[in-house]
Amino acid sequence: MANTKGTKNAREMQEARLCNKCGKKKTGDLKLCKTCRAKSNIACHGVAQRRLDAGLCTLCGRQPPALGRSKCENCLRRVCKSVRQLYQRRIADGLCVRCGISKHLPDQKRCGKCRSKYRRIAVQDTRRLRTETFMAYGGFECVCCGENEKLFLTLDHIAGNGNKHRRTL
Repeated sequence: MANTKGTKNAREMQEARLCNKCGKKKTGDLKLCKTCRAKSNIACHGVAQRRLDAGLCTLCGRQPPALGRSKCENCLRRVCKSVRQLYQRRIADGLCVRCGISKHLPDQKRCGKCRSKYRRIAVQDTRRLRTETFMAYGGFECVCCGENEKLFLTLDHIAGNGNKHRRTL
C-alpha cells in the first residue's frame, strides 16, 4: 500500500489503527507499525550519522547542532513541543504515557508493564551511581570501624560538618 501521509485516507487509517506505510494493524498511537518503524529507524540512522559527521543537525541538516547535542536549537524546540503534545494526548486518552498502548494504572501515568520496567531501570541506575560514588571515595569500607558490608554503609562527612561545608560552597 502506498504512503498516504497528508490525505484524508491517512486520517482514516490512523483512526482504524492501521500503519500509514504498509496498512497493517498497529498498536499504540504512532503512525507506523513496529516493523515499518524499525525499517525507518535503520534508514534514518545512516542519514543522521552523515549529518552529524558533517557537523550538522541530525534532523534538518541545515544548522550546526546545539552545544553537546545532535540537534539544532530549532529542532530541539520542535521535538520538545511534539513530545509534550503526545504526552498530554496520552494522558487525556487515559493511556500509558510511555507505550501509549495500555491504560495507565489509577493515580499513575504508566501502565503496570512500563512502570515495573522503569522501576527496575531506576534501581539499577541508583545502584550503579552508589557504587561509583563509593569507589571514588576509596571503596566500600568504613573509615571508623572497617565495616565493609554495602547495606550498612552510608556517605557522610567524617566530622559531621556537612552543613558547615555546604555553606562555604
